Amino acid sequence: MIFNSHQICVLYLSPKGSLLYGESPLILDYPGQKITQVFWHSDSYHLIMITDKNIAVIEADINPNEVSLVNLNKSPSGLFYDPDKDSLYFSDYQTGTDGVIYENIYKLELSGKQSVMSSTIRLKQNGKE
Repeated sequence: MIFNSHQICVLYLSPKGSLLYGESPLILDYPGQKITQVFWHSDSYHLIMITDKNIAVIEADINPNEVSLVNLNKSPSGLFYDPDKDSLYFSDYQTGTDGVIYENIYKLELSGKQSVMSSTIRLKQNGKE
């Protein structure tokens, strides 16, 4: 998987690292968003896409469903995805009722029964539904 600021491309490789015959690259276009980072989810089917405005989960499919999980006030800094715990850590700010801007650190859990993914988009693990 490779990406730039407006596209994500998924290449299907053989175990030896060569392109699989007959498998075209999957290209996902996002002209209205500035992609800053993309991670594979631990199920190897969903992508976690970070833009300058939100965090979303998308399917690595020709007609992907996209679910926006978090709307951001700024492009997140200190971003880290832990695939073992299916958790995304990031920072963002908010303006308090006192008018002061507070920088906060967040943990977004992407697995388990409480997962947003399990209730909003179909799960697929290693090519099997």
